[in-house]
Amino acid sequence: MQRWVGLWRALAPSIQAIAPDIYGDDAGFVREVLAAYHRPDNPLLVPEIAKTDSFARYDFLALGEGALGIAPFGIDPRGWNILGDSVPAGHARNFALLAPMNREIARLNFEGKLRTSMEEVGKSQQELDFGPWQAIVSYGYPQNDGRRPPGTSDVHGVALVAQLDPDEFLVTGIDASVSFHLPGRLPGMRMQILSAEEGSYQNGVWKPVRLCNGDETDRGLQFHANEPVVIRIRLGKF
Repeated sequence: MQRWVGLWRALAPSIQAIAPDIYGDDAGFVREVLAAYHRPDNPLLVPEIAKTDSFARYDFLALGEGALGIAPFGIDPRGWNILGDSVPAGHARNFALLAPMNREIARLNFEGKLRTSMEEVGKSQQELDFGPWQAIVSYGYPQNDGRRPPGTSDVHGVALVAQLDPDEFLVTGIDASVSFHLPGRLPGMRMQILSAEEGSYQNGVWKPVRLCNGDETDRGLQFHANEPVVIRIRLGKF
């Protein structure tokens, strides 16, 4: 794979295509491809990506790179398919989670207020920078106090965090927890969670369905693959 990454670096400046097809399942390679096509004169679009579940995490990576869209190849259940007959469950889960707020995601991405995180081998914890607030993403469960998160068995964890207002964020993910802290301080120091609403967007309007309690948020917002949710969180400083 390193040989292909090196070849890509050499050829990318002269490539005239406007959008990439992605079938190489190497995180570094995919990052290189997305970065090469994400240019001021070429909005990023991924018209083809492998439909198998190991590629589903790149949906979030592409959004973090400002992608206008991403489409798994070969989802037609009938006829010949070079990728076989496996059901693209990972992509379908991601699309179902994000579709109700696709316009909000597009706007926040355009405004530079959206960040994504993707689990990688040896990187079960990552940090997203929002200036006066930092978000820590921890992958895999169980997450025991005082220990690094275990990660998932096949590094499929992802998270999306978007800043709605200076102290308010929209958060979702798969098999990840997300906690917030002030720069240079641990979560919970000189800050508090004022509210954490589980809900969804309906016709552009946020509709809360449940208010998360302290026991559900004191170790970070929890997101599980078998119960994907979206949370709108409001923070305070003191």
